[in-house]
Amino acid sequence: MINDDENVRRDLGFGMGFNEYAIGCESPVNIQKYVEWFFEKIYQNTSFLIHKKNHEKQRKVSYYNGICYYMPIWYLEYQGHDLLEKLKKVFISLDTGRNNQGEGLLQKRMADLIAKSYPFIPLDTVDALNSFL
Repeated sequence: MINDDENVRRDLGFGMGFNEYAIGCESPVNIQKYVEWFFEKIYQNTSFLIHKKNHEKQRKVSYYNGICYYMPIWYLEYQGHDLLEKLKKVFISLDTGRNNQGEGLLQKRMADLIAKSYPFIPLDTVDALNSFL
């Protein structure tokens, strides 16, 4: 279980001065390494273990800044709310409800992270937003 940002920074080799909003400036090789770390962590939880056998079936995810990496298809097609509940069991810092901070806080933080990480945003997100314009 991941308890705090320091554990993530240590596991991934980030210094204390690492700016998470600049992660899109990392090399595609490093970003793929971070993705693999994420999946190693979630497969340690029994609720995700069933999906490990499908890890090699992957799809390329393209970003607005030109970076691409690969993620398991099962993860990309998983239902958002169900996925979030399972992820909270692995990464407890996602469980904002445990601190009586309210469920909407996580969504607000994720929206802020996405906005501040521009142009490291999925092309699917860009396409979805453009369809509303």
